[in-house]
Amino acid sequence: MCQVAEVLSVPASSVSEALRELRRANFVRERKEGRWVFVSIQDDPSPLLQTLLLETEALPETCQDRARIAKVKGLTVQAVCQKHLGKSQEVTNV
Repeated sequence: MCQVAEVLSVPASSVSEALRELRRANFVRERKEGRWVFVSIQDDPSPLLQTLLLETEALPETCQDRARIAKVKGLTVQAVCQKHLGKSQEVTNV
């Protein structure tokens, strides 16, 4: 969650709320390993989700986000989360 917040330059709480809605829509799935939660797009996305993914692929914002991902991957998860949460908490990897 913290890493996504850093990439998108939004509060971690906003990412948490968005992920909750994406889970409700059955667009994403979660897998837990210890304290880590991995979030990914459903293996068999609905036609609506497929269309949304295709339509957003070429947006300038998507390209900018992809560039920021590389920078965030160079940081430790703990450092990113401390910045967004102010303390060590369970973090979600996407």
